[in-house]
Amino acid sequence: YKKGVVLICAAGNDGRSLVSYPAAYDAYCIAVGATRYDETRAYYSNYGKSLDLVAPGGDLRVDQNKDGYKDGVLQQTFKKGEPTNFAYYFYQGTSMATPHVSGVAALLIYKGVSGADNIRNILQTTAEDKGAVGWDKYYGWGIVDANKALLKATSP
Repeated sequence: YKKGVVLICAAGNDGRSLVSYPAAYDAYCIAVGATRYDETRAYYSNYGKSLDLVAPGGDLRVDQNKDGYKDGVLQQTFKKGEPTNFAYYFYQGTSMATPHVSGVAALLIYKGVSGADNIRNILQTTAEDKGAVGWDKYYGWGIVDANKALLKATSP
C-alpha cells in the first residue's frame, strides 16, 4: 500500500455483519461485497463498517434474468478437486465480485490515475448509490460503476 499498490479484497461469504480480513484492514484495503442480478445485496455477502463497495457476485439460488441458468458469475476454471478439468462454471461469492472492482482500478491506472488513495476516492465517489443515501453498511458507497469512474479519471 505504501508503495502505491491498490489492495482490493473480498468481504467474505458468511452473510454476517463483520467484514473478513484482510478486507477489514480499513486503511489499506478496499473491501468488496456482492450483489445479485437485481442489484440487491447477496444473502451470503458480509457487510458492516469496513465495507467499501459492492459488485456483481451472483446468486446460484435464482434465475432472475430468466436465461435458463442460475445467476452465478460465469468463469473458466476447474471443478473443485479436479484441477485438470477446465471448463466454464457458474460460481457465486465476494471473490467473484472483487475482480469487477480490480478491473476498474486497473483501467484507472491505465488512464493515469496514481496512488491507492486516489483510486479509492474515484471508485467510491462514482459508485451507484444503493440502500441509504451515501455510505451504508450493506452496500458501502454503492455498486462499482466503470463508466463513471473512467469519466471522472479523464475529466479535468
